[in-house]
Amino acid sequence: MPTENPKISGYVPQSIYNRFKQFQEEQKLPMSQVVTLILAEYFGLKQTIERTTEGITIGGVTFDWVKSLEEQIIELKKK
Repeated sequence: MPTENPKISGYVPQSIYNRFKQFQEEQKLPMSQVVTLILAEYFGLKQTIERTTEGITIGGVTFDWVKSLEEQIIELKKK
């Protein structure tokens, strides 16, 4: 599937690659989506994370549902 998104390429130590693959398998996402999530999280790009994870289900739970729970926990902590 062609994309208009720019490509990032680089070499990493085997230990980082192994952990990356483990994370990818846990999340059951394509490598490109995992790279996007990791970089978006690092750079604090919340909207990118939301777009990338929209509708994705892991273990029967959507990212949106987890986000909703996180927001509820924050609100409860404030009280």
